[in-house]
Amino acid sequence: MSNAQFAKDISHKGATNEQQMATNFKHARQQRNYISTRIPKNRKQNACSKELCSTDTEDESDEEMKQLQLELEEIKRQNKEDEKEILKKCIERERSKSIRINKQKIKIENKPVIAVQNKTIQRTDSESSEDYYEESDLLLSNETVNSDKTFQRTDSESSEDYYEDIELQQHTSDTEPQQQHFSRKSEIMNPPKIGSSNNDNILVAALDFGTTYSGFAFSTRADFCKNPLNIYAKESWNAGGRQLLSLKTPTCLLLDAKKNMVAFGYDAENKYIDIVIDKEQTNYYYFYRFKMELFNKKNIKKDMTIEDVTGKSVPAIDVFSLSIKALKDCLFELAETRGLELTMNDITWVLTVPAIWSDSAKEFMKESAMKAGIPLNQFYLALEPESASVYGQYFTVNEIQEGGDGELIAKPGTKFMVADLGGGTADIIVQEKLDNGHLKELHRASGNDCGGTSVDRSYLQIFEEIMGPKAFEKLQKKDPSVYLDLRRDFEVLKRTISPSKTDTVNITIPIVGLNKICKKYTKKKDFKRALDVSPYADKIKVWNDKVRIDASFVKSLFTTTIGGIITVMDTILTSVSGVTQILLVGGFSECKLVQNAVIRSFGEPNKIKVIVPKEAGMSVLKGAVLFGHKPNYIVSRKMRYTYGMQTISNFNKNFHDMKYMIRDKGQMKCTKIFEAIVKLDETVQIGDKHLFTLRTTREFQTELSLPIYCTSEANPMYTDEEGCTELGKVKMVFPNPSRTERMVQVSFIFGHTELQISAMDLTSGQVISSQLNLL
Repeated sequence: MSNAQFAKDISHKGATNEQQMATNFKHARQQRNYISTRIPKNRKQNACSKELCSTDTEDESDEEMKQLQLELEEIKRQNKEDEKEILKKCIERERSKSIRINKQKIKIENKPVIAVQNKTIQRTDSESSEDYYEESDLLLSNETVNSDKTFQRTDSESSEDYYEDIELQQHTSDTEPQQQHFSRKSEIMNPPKIGSSNNDNILVAALDFGTTYSGFAFSTRADFCKNPLNIYAKESWNAGGRQLLSLKTPTCLLLDAKKNMVAFGYDAENKYIDIVIDKEQTNYYYFYRFKMELFNKKNIKKDMTIEDVTGKSVPAIDVFSLSIKALKDCLFELAETRGLELTMNDITWVLTVPAIWSDSAKEFMKESAMKAGIPLNQFYLALEPESASVYGQYFTVNEIQEGGDGELIAKPGTKFMVADLGGGTADIIVQEKLDNGHLKELHRASGNDCGGTSVDRSYLQIFEEIMGPKAFEKLQKKDPSVYLDLRRDFEVLKRTISPSKTDTVNITIPIVGLNKICKKYTKKKDFKRALDVSPYADKIKVWNDKVRIDASFVKSLFTTTIGGIITVMDTILTSVSGVTQILLVGGFSECKLVQNAVIRSFGEPNKIKVIVPKEAGMSVLKGAVLFGHKPNYIVSRKMRYTYGMQTISNFNKNFHDMKYMIRDKGQMKCTKIFEAIVKLDETVQIGDKHLFTLRTTREFQTELSLPIYCTSEANPMYTDEEGCTELGKVKMVFPNPSRTERMVQVSFIFGHTELQISAMDLTSGQVISSQLNLL
């Protein structure tokens, strides 16, 4: 078999594990089979002629057998060497191709640009995005830019003259506030085009950092071009004990006394149990399900800390970055076992985050990834429900869960909802598929903390009430293996309990450990006696190592959480018409009770098709890989907040509140005015650029600092209103400060998964250092 054929076989998706990869080497298998067939034949001949053969003949046969075995081992070894060598050649070829592509890009970027005078792209909010992209594509195909390209919106026309008179208030010292003049302009960058992979790196690797479980997946550029669903994932996360193999591992981290990583995932869980048994937990830090810290905290800072299970504090960025590093290192280890000799420069990294997270939380994850060793110029943040939506565009019949209702999300014009129901949050978006295959958002990302762990809390609350708070706390700290078994066994039940279940449900419990805790920390001799005097005596019965619970009572534990999910979905569907499909993804969407509630609430009465992938918990991860290859899938998003700046203007007693009135050079001014850059629910195309021109206020000024505010209100008046917060500051530095006034053009770029900014010194025409500090 030729090297080219070997390489072709190796790139095929059929090789998702070692056994599957072996099938690619047909030639080697035939040789092995040939030798293997000879061995039993010789054995048979030896058996038939045993009485006739002399001892010397038998010795010769044994020697032949040993020789054949050695030949077989040598063929296996040689095939493994050939496999690694050919994979190495494939990687080198892809690496050389990437270098050539990058050189070609540099040449193209250095070509002179032709300016088209007086050619303006106009788009109002009511115009269709399809028409807009058709015109933009014409500009791209002619390799021209528009020197007058302005992005005009009808909702801002009435205030165009207003911008010239606005003054930006900037507090540069503790003395009188200084004023900084600015003007505003908006434009839109050229949209990306759909094509093959937009990625020049050899491989895209996605890290799905979940509340309950985490994992990674990857695919090569060659795989993506041939079959986008050729995605590799680790399939051997071993839970240990009686648990089975898992496609993901728990989001758990174990550190030693010096805060160095000891283990992550199942390995961390199992090692910490041994540590507690040996009573050495004071020398370690153990964290689990800590991702929700970034959702619950309103004021996220880079130096904030989080507590482990024993109450000891560690810098949060260390906990998150070490967890990301553990996933990254595991990916390299898996690639190495597959014969892939990769470097960091070969990989584009994608890290998933909830769409409903704040800008600060997303920035914190990006900083954590950078600290974990991931280069920023090879990194994307991907929104979890969007990633699942991208994965949904490649669905075949085989990807739909058995019993799932609905056709594929494939036809242009389809409006569909994606509900990512994970361990911590419910993250929901609505999108429409355009004629060119792109996706645009119809409703801003919405959701709440109604994830699967909220049901876990309801279940564990039962044991706390039966045993008492003190005994249950001791259970978690003194015998974590018992606590872990309680959670793991209920996790299995969550996914399998049927809506039609009417009698009793059997759940395995660590009865020996529970009896031990009850005897030591309660007045009862064992767990059964504690249960008999609890409010749950008529609903729960102990039978050997199981509890038998009334099915209706078990299902009631899901009521509040599922109700919260349905409420959010109903609110969205009420405001967006024409939705015909709902895609359920995330680990909690595998729960039959959740699926049934969604179908009954929206599928049957509204004739909306409900689609559930076979491996719903892997949809976000696989979609993130696809997103890394083509980040331009999503062409527009709805703003989740109103973003703006603090300004100062002439005071109008009929319009402004007196408490904001100040006097400046004898004139009445109104301070702390919220000047919106973009508004809540506004549709922004990818790359929408909003330009503001600032100028210095004193001689030899070295930097400018521009506070940015955000609020969930559509039309805020002042920057200190309830719910309005300072998001962060844009800091711009002048490399060569001068006596003369300097003009700076600040660009706010919206529409991506995170807010981007840039700044240009208009006096010199040079791009200057600018940074938006959200932490």
